[in-house]
Amino acid sequence: DANAGNGVCRTSAGTCTLRAAIQEASSFSGATINVPAGVYELEIPTINDDTHGTGDFDIAAPVTIVGAGAGSTIIDGGFPLEASEFARGLDRLFEIHPTARNVTISGLTIREGFSDEAGGAIQNWSSGLLRLENIHVLDSYASKAGGGVNNGDPVDYEWGTDPLIFPPSGRIEIVNSTFSGNAAGGGGAAINNSGTGSISILAGSKIANNPGAMIPDPQDPEETIP
Repeated sequence: DANAGNGVCRTSAGTCTLRAAIQEASSFSGATINVPAGVYELEIPTINDDTHGTGDFDIAAPVTIVGAGAGSTIIDGGFPLEASEFARGLDRLFEIHPTARNVTISGLTIREGFSDEAGGAIQNWSSGLLRLENIHVLDSYASKAGGGVNNGDPVDYEWGTDPLIFPPSGRIEIVNSTFSGNAAGGGGAAINNSGTGSISILAGSKIANNPGAMIPDPQDPEETIP
C-alpha cells in the first residue's frame, strides 16, 4: 500500500491488490476484505528483510477476509525462486502476528504455500481466535511443523522487544473446510498445534491425503508417497 493507514487501498500504481488491502487493514481493527473470484499469486520474494511488503501476507490487526467461494477465489503461493522437490510456492501464504487477535478467513482456497520454518500455508501467532471457514488448504509444505496450518506459541515469535508477559497461545476453529496434499518435515502434515493453544475441527471438515514427510510431484509418475 502506498500510504498504509490512510483508509484507502491503493498501491503506488493506483491499484488495490490483496497485499495492499491487508496492509491497509492491518492499520485498523475489524476491517473486512472482500476478495473477488480469481487467482491471486504471491509475487514479491523476501530477499533480505521479511517485511509486510514482501513474501507472505502479514496480518497484524483483527480482520475478516471473505472470498467468493473455495472454487472461485484462490490464493496461490506463486513460483519458488529455486527448483526444489519440496517448495511448491514462493513463501507461505499468511502469517498472523500477535497483534492480530481475532481473524476470520472464509470462502477461498489457499494452495501451494511453502516455508522453511513452520506453517506452510498459515502460521498463526495470535492469542485470539483464528476461524477458518469454508476454505480449502491444499498442497503446502513446511520444513518444520504444520504443512497446512501451524498454531505457534507466541513465546517463539521474533519480538522486536520481548514483552514483560508473553501472550498465551491462540485458538483455531476449522469449519466446513478441506485440508489435502499438505506435508511437513517436522510433524503435523496438515495441522499442528504448539504450546498451550487449541485447535477445533468442526462440522463438515475433511482432513485427508496429507502425505507426511514430503509432497510427491504429480508431474513425476515415479515418485511415491512414503
